[in-house]
Amino acid sequence: MTYKSIVRKIPVALLTSLFFCFIAEAAYGSQIETLLVSPLSWKILVFNLKGGDKFTGSLSISGGAGNDIDFWITDPTGVTIRSYGRVSIGRTFEFQATQDGAYTLHFDNSFSIISSKTVTLTYDIERPLLEIFSPVIGIAAVVVVILVVLAMIARPSRERTRSAEPGPPSYPPPINRRLPPICPRNE
Repeated sequence: MTYKSIVRKIPVALLTSLFFCFIAEAAYGSQIETLLVSPLSWKILVFNLKGGDKFTGSLSISGGAGNDIDFWITDPTGVTIRSYGRVSIGRTFEFQATQDGAYTLHFDNSFSIISSKTVTLTYDIERPLLEIFSPVIGIAAVVVVILVVLAMIARPSRERTRSAEPGPPSYPPPINRRLPPICPRNE
């Protein structure tokens, strides 16, 4: 492999690594959690989010006469940021994290004395674009450093090039003087 061919491949390798890192991040997709909340009890789900993350979810509740549950969300300081009251059958919701920390989804079935409730949560967490690309940029930087090192190793040094490649033969410079004729002229 020549130095020029390696240098030409650096942008292609960099773009390829960025593409695969982005695809790996984008392939994360939605997640599903299922909880069984007993009568006279409650359950929570905790999500560690970063400021700027967008949490989008959908609830499906089944069980009991009303297929219902009390549902609310608190931030890392314990302040209620969304309160949906008694949710029947299902609900979609979303919120954006304002700070880093543990955001808690509360599912309360304490009003039911007989029936358990099955809560199915489908959710997705979207990170800001800069957050997604920060690990990608780090990986890309490592790839670039590796490629540059490989290019430096594969590049022939000037000393090796000069000694290894024979140049044109060198002859002594021509002498500009008149030589006597080989055979004297008969005059």
